[in-house]
Amino acid sequence: MKRVLTVCAGWLLLLSGLLSGCTGEKGDSADSPLWGDMEEVEDSVPKATAIAWVDCDRNRSFSSARTVKVKAYIHHSGKISVLEYVKKPPLRVQSYLRKRLEVYRVPKALLEGGYIQPGEQYLQLRYIPAWMND
Repeated sequence: MKRVLTVCAGWLLLLSGLLSGCTGEKGDSADSPLWGDMEEVEDSVPKATAIAWVDCDRNRSFSSARTVKVKAYIHHSGKISVLEYVKKPPLRVQSYLRKRLEVYRVPKALLEGGYIQPGEQYLQLRYIPAWMND
């Protein structure tokens, strides 16, 4: 008889513990140890400060553009130097972007207006894959 009472008491304690956990009597669920151990995963790469269209030709039409995120240095003259790629594109794309960036300059109005600051920052370089063969 004692054993049956002990088992029933154990079940009642377990049941009351579960019910109090479900009703939130012990506090908000965000404060519980299960939620306290979880941390938000942050993107280690900051957002890009600007998008540079390295294939800018208003007289040509295009169907789709591709974007490559880079860590770059923008000189006061508007020249962009790629320091590293966030996600390495194929060598063909790297070569094409290198050639385009030799002639591409950030518009002077963007530099003077303060939209783009000279210095080291993350950028998105947009190019047209169809134009790579030209």
